Amino acid sequence: MTRIDFYLLKSGDPQVRLQVACRLVEKAYHQQHQIFIHCSDASIAAHVDEMLWNLRETAFIPHGNLHVDGADDASPILIGTQPPEHSNDLMINLDREIPEHFGRYTRVLELVCQGDDDWVEIGRANYRAYRDIGYQIHTHNI
Repeated sequence: MTRIDFYLLKSGDPQVRLQVACRLVEKAYHQQHQIFIHCSDASIAAHVDEMLWNLRETAFIPHGNLHVDGADDASPILIGTQPPEHSNDLMINLDREIPEHFGRYTRVLELVCQGDDDWVEIGRANYRAYRDIGYQIHTHNI
């Protein structure tokens, strides 16, 4: 069964949410996970793509944007609005809704900006949805 992890961010800044997502991607990549970053639209996907290229001067995070690169499914990190052909083991959900394909992953990460009322309500709704389906949920305060 898919493990669901909610990361509760004190900030309400959506940019901080994306920065935390990139740091989680870097950590998961170094732990040799295959990662899909699910974005709400192509512009967010492009922004995350750019952020990963510029994460740190000494970091190299190999990834592909399914909207731009026609990225190969073999890439360890894929970014897009629709899932790749194969299932990666980790999905970071940057959309407001739970994607239908979330059950294909071993683990799903949800990031909630607690300083933004809209994101708090979205986080609560997604939490209830996962819980009502019967998934075990883990929370992490950042």
